[in-house]
Amino acid sequence: MNKYYKTLTLVIAFLILSLVTVASFAYFSASVQGNNNAYDTVITTGEMALMLNDGEQLRLNNAIPGDSITKEFSVKNTGTVETTYDVYFSELLNEFEDKNDLVYTITSPNGCSDNTEKIVPSVSSNESKMVNSCSINPNQTHNYSLTITFKNDGTNQDDNKGKRFKTKISVNEYKEYDGIAKLISGSDLTTIIYKFVSNKSDIHDIIVTNEDPTEITNKYKVSTDDSDYDIYLYYQDNILYYNCKKNLIQLNESSPSLFSYFKLDIIDLSKFDFSQVKDMSNFFSGTGNGNTEVILGENFDTSNLENMYYMFGDSNFKSYDFLKKFNTSKVTNMMDLFARSKSNIDLELSDLDLTSVENISYMFSESNFNSITFNNISIPSATNLYMMFKYCNNLKYVDLGENLNAKSATNLYGMFYYSNGIVSIDFGDNFNPESATNFQSLIYGCKNLVSVDFGNNFNPKTLGNNSTIISDCPKLETVNFGDNFNPDMTNSGYIFFGSRNLKTIYLGNSFRSKSDYRIDYMFSDAPNLETIYVGPNVYFDTTSPKNIFSNNTKLKGGAGTTYSSSHVDTTYARIDDPEHDKPGYFTLDPKYQ
Repeated sequence: MNKYYKTLTLVIAFLILSLVTVASFAYFSASVQGNNNAYDTVITTGEMALMLNDGEQLRLNNAIPGDSITKEFSVKNTGTVETTYDVYFSELLNEFEDKNDLVYTITSPNGCSDNTEKIVPSVSSNESKMVNSCSINPNQTHNYSLTITFKNDGTNQDDNKGKRFKTKISVNEYKEYDGIAKLISGSDLTTIIYKFVSNKSDIHDIIVTNEDPTEITNKYKVSTDDSDYDIYLYYQDNILYYNCKKNLIQLNESSPSLFSYFKLDIIDLSKFDFSQVKDMSNFFSGTGNGNTEVILGENFDTSNLENMYYMFGDSNFKSYDFLKKFNTSKVTNMMDLFARSKSNIDLELSDLDLTSVENISYMFSESNFNSITFNNISIPSATNLYMMFKYCNNLKYVDLGENLNAKSATNLYGMFYYSNGIVSIDFGDNFNPESATNFQSLIYGCKNLVSVDFGNNFNPKTLGNNSTIISDCPKLETVNFGDNFNPDMTNSGYIFFGSRNLKTIYLGNSFRSKSDYRIDYMFSDAPNLETIYVGPNVYFDTTSPKNIFSNNTKLKGGAGTTYSSSHVDTTYARIDDPEHDKPGYFTLDPKYQ
């Protein structure tokens, strides 16, 4: 393993022992100098930074055997990452004749020292290190006490008269560095793979190996110019080999289509480092045979991932549970993520961080999933939900979970467009597209849809021009708008157009119409509609359009008032109360009784 050194050698201060010509074992005098010159030194290299507080400059004059001098200093990690450092003697001058006479000890209550006495080195070298490979965490300080002693060995030591010792204390900061094996971009790699095979389905396995490829003649170098290790790609006996002396291969930040259209049973990615990848668009598109599994490494890291466009488009995996290990906090694009996926399974997406995702249009369009469930996922930055579940003919159930907040969404056009397999849709209590202006055909042409629950916080500010929230859903029976549904409907059109089997509507407790609202035919042309549940605060302006109940022949108020073609205007848009001469077509929701 190599050490990637950031040499951070700065002068702390001179520590000088001056030895004058005096008789051995004589008295001594000592002085301390340089307080005015003491300073703090900050060393910074990227995110690696140390601060050395060296205290005062010290000088010991007229030293005799047995004398010593002590230097206090500290090393503080002012950076943001754990790092490693050495402390050593630098610019060292040691004139002692008997090198054994000058010794040192270094102690620390929280740093790295062994407290043992050592001989002061003669020259600056690897042997001059006082502290070797000491690890220090961010914001941590290591305090040191260095004592240098002119050792009294009990004999005449005149040979060391008039000698000098001088040194600086310096620090190296470094990180262990073993080099990288970096792969070329995904598009370039795909071009090379097609030099081996015309159809990736011919490849039965992908293996990372470090065996000597000298005898392999048909191989291609697929490492980048700045890679520390060479990577070679070759193909033998239906196996695609990545050959490298280093066992872990770093993927390029641009890695689109890297494993697209492979039909393997197992895709082992444990030998690949994903930490630098930004683009994984089309990464698994067309991949899988219905039983395909994906294996990820223990240190799998996608913290820099930004683009997942069509990543699983046309794929066919046994399970997508491995997605739970993905870090998606920086992802902005999930457009067509699962478009046309052939996996006939129940898909559950749990605990993914989608807070940065902006585009999820066509995310599941034309996919073959049986059900889709979002669990503990929010999309607060997503603006485009266009055609998100378009043409999902096999999809029966959609549950968007209790945390899917779509507060930034502006375009919900055709979110469930001709998803003929869907039986029920649950938006959850926090799906609140308060910024949306386009609800056109939000749920359109879902021929088998039976129930829709918008949750308790579905309250768009406006439904936009001619918005038909639910239209052409002939089997739809129940719609629940929750308690807070009260949009501006000045420019709106139909809401339930073509829902001829609709039986029950829960309108909530907040809807209050105004005279300029366009609610023409709001409940009309639903000949099987029987009950409209409302809360006590629901209000319809009586000057609004006159035909909101046309052809609701089975509609009945909570107190028994039956439909009459003579009362199709907003006059009967109230809770049924014939005892007080206020007949109506609405029924008080039981939860408000």
